[in-house]
Amino acid sequence: MTVDLLRRTLIWDAPAGILLPPRNDLSVLDEWRMRHADYLGIIVGFDVLPRHETLAVLTAYRRCILASPERFRLVFGF
Repeated sequence: MTVDLLRRTLIWDAPAGILLPPRNDLSVLDEWRMRHADYLGIIVGFDVLPRHETLAVLTAYRRCILASPERFRLVFGF
C-alpha cells in the first residue's frame, strides 16, 4: 500500500534542508530520486553567507545539473 501511495502522490520538498559545498557532485540528491520525489528545491545560499559563496554554490549546482540531464531537470519557473 505504501509503494502504491507514493506512486500516486506528488512529492515536493522545497527547500530540502541541505546546503552542499560548491562542488560538482550532487550524488546526495539521489536519495530523493530513489524515493520518487517529483520536485526538490535545494538551497544555494541564505543571509549569513557572503554573496560570492552563494554564487559559487549556484554555479556548481547548475554545472552539475546541466551535465546530468538524465538525473536532474533545472526548473526556471513554475
